[in-house]
Amino acid sequence: MTGLRLCSVLCLWVAASCVADAAEIGFLSNRNSFDQLYVVNADGSGLRRIGTPGRHERCGVWSPDGQRIAALIGERGAERSMLAVMDADGANAQYVRGALTDGTHPAWSPDGKRLAFTRHALQTCNPDGSDLQALVRGETVQSAAWSPDGQWIAYTLHDGRRQRVYLVRPNGTENHVVTDPGDGHRDASPGWTPDGLLTFVSERDEGGWRSYAVKIDGSGLQPLAAIPGHSSGSAFSPDRHLIAFTQNSREIDGGSKLLIANVDGSAAREVAGGMMGPAFPSWSPDGQRLLFSSVRSGFSDVYAVNEDGTGLRQITATTVGEGSITWSPDGRFIATSQTNGSPAAWLYVVGADGRDGHRIDTDGHYQVNPFWLPDGKTLLFANLCCPGFALGLVSLDDRKTLYFAKDAYVTSYAVSPDSNQVAYVAGGGQSPKLHLIALGGTEPKLLSDRLHYTDSVSGFSPNSLQIAFTSTVDKDQDICTIGSDGGDLRRLTEGQDADSAPAWSPDGKTIAFVTGPQSKRNVALMSADGSNPSLLTKLDAASCGQPQWSSDGRRLVFAAGPERNAHIYMLDVGTRECRQLTDGPGNDWGPRWRPQPGR
Repeated sequence: MTGLRLCSVLCLWVAASCVADAAEIGFLSNRNSFDQLYVVNADGSGLRRIGTPGRHERCGVWSPDGQRIAALIGERGAERSMLAVMDADGANAQYVRGALTDGTHPAWSPDGKRLAFTRHALQTCNPDGSDLQALVRGETVQSAAWSPDGQWIAYTLHDGRRQRVYLVRPNGTENHVVTDPGDGHRDASPGWTPDGLLTFVSERDEGGWRSYAVKIDGSGLQPLAAIPGHSSGSAFSPDRHLIAFTQNSREIDGGSKLLIANVDGSAAREVAGGMMGPAFPSWSPDGQRLLFSSVRSGFSDVYAVNEDGTGLRQITATTVGEGSITWSPDGRFIATSQTNGSPAAWLYVVGADGRDGHRIDTDGHYQVNPFWLPDGKTLLFANLCCPGFALGLVSLDDRKTLYFAKDAYVTSYAVSPDSNQVAYVAGGGQSPKLHLIALGGTEPKLLSDRLHYTDSVSGFSPNSLQIAFTSTVDKDQDICTIGSDGGDLRRLTEGQDADSAPAWSPDGKTIAFVTGPQSKRNVALMSADGSNPSLLTKLDAASCGQPQWSSDGRRLVFAAGPERNAHIYMLDVGTRECRQLTDGPGNDWGPRWRPQPGR
């Protein structure tokens, strides 16, 4: 989850709004082993997870030399997946540029130089995504399989009456149908024997699913292994002596299992059970191992097992994690960033009730830390683009994207209350500096160069005239403010304790912040000029996140607790009463009040 943690570290602070808060708080938690979005009532009741989809890795296929695996990475329930290539142990996964698929098996050419896949067309490309070619177009084209001699690619197509297996040359010529199961039936999962016979599974017979072999001209149809129940894929061993197939049935613990049998269906034995989903088996070139897909961990991943059932090993581990969150101005939706551990992250919008979740596609590579603009139609975000973070604006209506503060390596940003200006820290580890830029502008203004790589900008004062940020001076991290015109630089805190995460109260008179030595962090309050500092909590927590003010200025919500086990707290600023809202395993962080217009 390295990518997600980057999302979490990149800071975003939103100035207090005049809109009242609903009695709900959104926050992030990894209590279910991966980072997801939750909502809880302000009294600690009604905890629920917002239903964002998981990511799946499936349909793993070994390259001919056994050194690489091509697999599909996609969202649960999505109509498309991304094709990725990784080492045989799952390391060094790289997306294949532009290779969107429909979720059925990809196929390597025998020389390992090309990949075939389907999504509304049969397509081929180089493993890096270059030289993309569409050979056959059709909404129902699926399941590519390259012949051993490299001369043909098999695929299936449903014409509305039946699904048949077709063959086409790798250059797109000589496209023709090979099988015909009859109306209302399906031939599926094409493959090849080592000597060039075309194989497939079919439900053409009343006895259920069975595997078949046929010559490339359609003659010599041979029934092979009967497959009890419904099959989600079969594959012949390289020596053609064995067939691996999956059996799906409600009577099976977990829903399906992977079996190996002789090609005539005899001597069937279970290799892996409790698979909870389609398996899509694929043999290693040496015939000693099988790849298959399983959702036994809650998400579909690629596993490997020896042909005798020993040595079960998980190859990929894909989960969706969510980065920082932002409520829409009307409180009806939440925007966040998601990643599955790959070098990519994207924006995601979901209803406050967990429904209508959808990905916001832009032309960027790593979109994190969204902020919803007051018009309710535009998201501001940070985008990882070479050589560093930039800022972007995306319209939720037409997905048009505008990038600004380009190549600045933006590590934190804050939006003015009127949403006309953005303050940001740029430079990363290379002499970071605080800048100010008009929203969507092209001419940033330097405000301060007295920053350390751990420092960040936290937010504007309610009148937009002052900006709070952290600055490491003489090895001590302190809180500073500076005028939005670049003048009136002030150091508000001093001392050996690390002071961070300042948050202006809605009336602009006080600033809440986090202070204390390492492993003894607390929330404190001071006047906006730095005077009258006082502790608000006595938690002495190992970690403590930025406090968030309620719109009436009476309460603060924040995350605090042991490392990797923080929880959400509510603090009454007047009475100093501090109440824990969440509990349980995992780490909760990043709480945000839900807006409630009209109150």
